[in-house]
Amino acid sequence: MRPLSILILFVLLFRLHVIGQNSLYPNLLNHVSCSILLTPSAPIEENDISNFLQTDRFDVKLIKYRHQFGRGSELTDHMSGLFVNETDFRTLWPSGQVKADYTDHLRRFLEKLPASIDLYRDNLFICTYKNRNQEIITYCYFQDGRLVAYAHPVLPVKNKLKASSVTLNEELESAKKDGRSVVWYGDELKLNIERQAKENRVNIYKRASSVSVKLPEKIAPLDRVLVPENSVICNALPTTMRQLMEGGHPATAATLEAWRSYRADVEHITMQFGEQLQTMADIKKEMLEGKRDMVLLVAHLKGTELFIGDERISLDKIKAWGKRQTPSSGNRVAVLCVCNSGNQNYTVGSLFWKTHVNPLTNILKENGYFDMVIAPDHVILRPETTSFLENLLKNRSIQEIQQWFAGWGFWVFKD
Repeated sequence: MRPLSILILFVLLFRLHVIGQNSLYPNLLNHVSCSILLTPSAPIEENDISNFLQTDRFDVKLIKYRHQFGRGSELTDHMSGLFVNETDFRTLWPSGQVKADYTDHLRRFLEKLPASIDLYRDNLFICTYKNRNQEIITYCYFQDGRLVAYAHPVLPVKNKLKASSVTLNEELESAKKDGRSVVWYGDELKLNIERQAKENRVNIYKRASSVSVKLPEKIAPLDRVLVPENSVICNALPTTMRQLMEGGHPATAATLEAWRSYRADVEHITMQFGEQLQTMADIKKEMLEGKRDMVLLVAHLKGTELFIGDERISLDKIKAWGKRQTPSSGNRVAVLCVCNSGNQNYTVGSLFWKTHVNPLTNILKENGYFDMVIAPDHVILRPETTSFLENLLKNRSIQEIQQWFAGWGFWVFKD
């Protein structure tokens, strides 16, 4: 037999051997999970491998490794959590820098958790981390008197992403069965967490990692209905040619007529509101001192500037208004019909130079103006805005609105 033929035969036999080996361990990488145990001021146990990270309230440790396929296994008497093979653990963090970044991200999440044990019993916490193509999702839940978490790699390629989606569905189905909601903190992943939560009809509350205030001790239920009796609206859509031009719209009679008609639709839908906020000073006073249950803002955002009538204000200046002197009632909701006001990846600039912008939602949170913000993460047009407002004001619960409208985030926070 010629040497070339021998080489080709050897390669074919090797490939068959690899395929056979892989068939014994299907989807191993898809189901790698690294367990971490969260226990307040707990001593290092005999089976702990190392201290993973430390915070003021938790010591998080890596615990004993072993092969783990799928969701988990029965817990032993000596350990609490889930387990992973040491080799696969290195796959989860291919570099020391990713591990350092992730642990820092997780530390910030833990430091924002409230002290209330009830909140852990009632909710599944999801912490997401993204660094270029490295994505990690961490599930945290209350078990046997302890807060337990496990990290799971999300591989952003089609066949691997499907396995991560199955794992997420298992967590969401379990949460629904137990009557728990989902609190999601962190980065947007290729895994569409919000869509899958809606498909499973599980309430989901979002929190951007860039917001510095702690999570609330108690989250307002989504089954409440927002009513206009104790609400106020600011309909700031343009009505003049000057306002049109300032907002960057085409200065034509047809465009002006279209925007006036749009504004009239909003006025008709929201006619139940007794009071209107007319100026920037009105809005500022409501943010800093207001006591209404709901504030509805319909306005145009261009770049980093918000337009209210003939006035404009930058997002940085709204941030500079400062925090409320007295905490809100615990039930205040802001509804922002403002393009990209909930977009955590919002950028401005040219094709070659873009700058990330802290969205309006985050600013309202950081300043403590509201307890919940409902806002879109995309550009909204007239049909979507009017449909959203009609459903919002037809005694629909916040939960129903969340299920029907994709791309509208429900952001929670409290000082």
